Amino acid sequence: AMTAEIDVPYMAELVLRLYETWHRRTLAFREAHPGRIYDVRFDDLVADPAGVVHGIYSHFNLPWNAENDTALHVFSTRSAKSKHGRHSYSAADFGLSEGQIRERLPNTAEF
Repeated sequence: AMTAEIDVPYMAELVLRLYETWHRRTLAFREAHPGRIYDVRFDDLVADPAGVVHGIYSHFNLPWNAENDTALHVFSTRSAKSKHGRHSYSAADFGLSEGQIRERLPNTAEF
């Protein structure tokens, strides 16, 4: 069925439940498979995309070559952060508080 209006708080609750499930499964996988997950902080990725990608390759002992440098440069150039404008959201925009999100997704700041 289609609707002209979206129930934002309801949709936010559904998405938060989905994230809770993903979070639990990720933590379980991390515990069962030490070393298989390499954490990347979004701020680091934005500040130094090449350094982060090199870190990923290094962590997993993957080979790096000049073609990778070229592809990374082309991707970074085409994917400029402000290319499509700036997006700004807050938990309140979705009927939530940051505290509610942190309570339901504990330890996410560690990753």
